[in-house]
Amino acid sequence: MVDETAVGFSDTYLYLFNSTGGLVAFNDDIAPGTNSNSSIVSTAVLTGVQHVLAATFGSGITGSYNLALTFTGNSGSDVPANPRFFWVNSSTIVAAWDSVNTSSYTVVLSTDILFLSSVSSQTLNTAGIDSSTFTGLSASTSYYFKVKISTQPDYNYTAAISTKTLSLGAGNGQISGTLNYLGNNQSGSYRVRLSTVAISENALFAGTSEQNLVNSTTFTFSGLANAVYYLRAYKDSNADLLLDKVKEPQGVQSSSGFVPIGISISGGNFEGGRVVDIHDTREIGVGQSLTDVLVSTGTTAKIRGSGYYGKVFAFQGLKDQRITLDMTAQASNWNTYLYLLDENGALLTENDDGGG
Repeated sequence: MVDETAVGFSDTYLYLFNSTGGLVAFNDDIAPGTNSNSSIVSTAVLTGVQHVLAATFGSGITGSYNLALTFTGNSGSDVPANPRFFWVNSSTIVAAWDSVNTSSYTVVLSTDILFLSSVSSQTLNTAGIDSSTFTGLSASTSYYFKVKISTQPDYNYTAAISTKTLSLGAGNGQISGTLNYLGNNQSGSYRVRLSTVAISENALFAGTSEQNLVNSTTFTFSGLANAVYYLRAYKDSNADLLLDKVKEPQGVQSSSGFVPIGISISGGNFEGGRVVDIHDTREIGVGQSLTDVLVSTGTTAKIRGSGYYGKVFAFQGLKDQRITLDMTAQASNWNTYLYLLDENGALLTENDDGGG
């Protein structure tokens, strides 16, 4: 609430602007004819600095006045902090926030900044959840999101945040192919991603589309504009629509097995028969020692060449952190080989016989 009370003149006028400069509300008289002071009661719908313009009803008037600002509700402790968009593509939005001590949230997605209507309104009753997924959305459309603790009143929603769904663009090109899972039958739906960017990111960027194949291993992307595209796929083991690079089975269409190769679409051409190998990924922690086995039915080590087998492990690393990796054969009749790759599949270093 903002109140302007005249002291040196008789008739005030008050304006409230949001963080983007848009006029939110204005007021001349609290009670026309009886109280010519001004008052605005408003709930912020955009995060950021709000501006108040204190003025007079008439022109050419100067003098002193009192301005008072008060808050009701939304003290901060009862509101989920840091609402953000974790994933945005042409038809899906994943919104997230920092967890608070509650077992239930209410989330709303709308195409209207004032939330006069909603695309989706959900109550999430799972303890510890801190994200919500909205699917089946329109491409190239602006959406607004807010979240609150379910037991709190509506004025304790977070300020609205906004984003725009993406599009791959229009065209007549097509890319199709199959997924080849080389792992140990981990559960989860197959998901395949087509992107104009070669790197692997969970916060999706322009030029990305993803399909949920469920149990199918065939895919087709059609209506593609002229561009170079890259294929990546994974098994969504925890059903969160996000690729866990450390734990979930994953892979790319690649000659080396890790760095995706570009597929050129020009003039509406058709690119079929693309194969994406998906390998299991096993997590290894700092100070941990694991025992594993290479089998002929498992992951192929394409980076070594034809006829080689391998196993992929992953860990979370930090910039400028020094690491040591040791691989020891359990049999005297075979020779080990070790590769270190970054999260996008680029080779950092390799070693055959230690000492490197």
